[in-house]
Amino acid sequence: MEYTKRPTKQHIVFWTRERVVDGHPIPENWIICNAPRPLYGAEEWTGEFIKGIFYVAVDPDSEDAPFQLHRNAELNATELVFVTQEQCIEVAMAYYREYYPDTEIKQYNPLIRRHLVVRGLELMNDD
Repeated sequence: MEYTKRPTKQHIVFWTRERVVDGHPIPENWIICNAPRPLYGAEEWTGEFIKGIFYVAVDPDSEDAPFQLHRNAELNATELVFVTQEQCIEVAMAYYREYYPDTEIKQYNPLIRRHLVVRGLELMNDD
């Protein structure tokens, strides 16, 4: 049987990858999935709730990867994508420049920076 399905849902996470993997030695190129139920992967653990408490890391180069990703997609897993604060701010600023070109945004204000981070995450996770 050929496995071609992969989790179609992605969730942008402002957490660091290190916080999510919680000390597990997960290589940078591995795919991290999260769900409210146990999943298939080379490394499994439970952690803080994002889309659930169950996490797996899938080695994209392993011969089991197609099966694991296919089964995780069937289990409604979400693939996590990690971003920095600056990436969130860039996305939000691009949005405000396009839709509110005459508005001046003072990024040095901590409350405005926090709003830009939150708005950037909302825009990136807009389904």
